[in-house]
Amino acid sequence: MTDSLRADYVSRIGPPDGPMSFDPSLQTVSVYGESGPVSVGAAWPIGWTVYRGALATLFRMEIRGTEVPGLWVCDERRFRDLAGVSRRPIQTPS
Repeated sequence: MTDSLRADYVSRIGPPDGPMSFDPSLQTVSVYGESGPVSVGAAWPIGWTVYRGALATLFRMEIRGTEVPGLWVCDERRFRDLAGVSRRPIQTPS
């Protein structure tokens, strides 16, 4: 992974005080650099998981045309990589 893919990424939607709830109608979420006004990528919901005691949307993310490895949740409008985080099994929407 290049240094440009190690930055912090944020969303402009979702709750400011917890994880983004699972919503089967959610299509895509624009991803922004922490301080930039322009979208740098997109996140696609691929299922859900329990995160911090809540049902949270699970994402795959692409930044500047490159898929960022890992599975992500959007918590407090900040994308967080689930690598190394203890979690329940991932469920896909039915």
